[in-house]
Amino acid sequence: MGSDNPKGFNKDVDVLVVGGGPAGLLAAETTASAGLSTLVLDQEPEIGDPARTSSGTSVETMRHFDIPGRFYHVLKRLRFCSLREEAAFEFQEPVGCIIYGRGMYRHLAERASGKGASILTGANAESLIFEGGEIAGLT
Repeated sequence: MGSDNPKGFNKDVDVLVVGGGPAGLLAAETTASAGLSTLVLDQEPEIGDPARTSSGTSVETMRHFDIPGRFYHVLKRLRFCSLREEAAFEFQEPVGCIIYGRGMYRHLAERASGKGASILTGANAESLIFEGGEIAGLT
């Protein structure tokens, strides 16, 4: 998912989200679902690209946010190794999961967009604009 950053872009919105990571995209989905005009700005040319390192979280978190299983790998076995030692553990229930970042980010962007949020990539948030002591915009 991506779009161009037109020079001189100007848009009034109820909610401006800076950053197209999981937190920003979930926030955008929530606010757009509530009927608020929402814009997500991300500095990268596409959401989820370039791919960052994989990360992990709890399976409960992924289920709470309704993330499809194809975007994470459940861990029931862990093995820790050092130069001289090794320890292995097996669990009945998942202890966590490894996330497929690019796919999950794009999935969340599609969900937010589907609820009405706009997503602008290749956009740098530089400084806040204040009017009368309140935030009025962003350059």
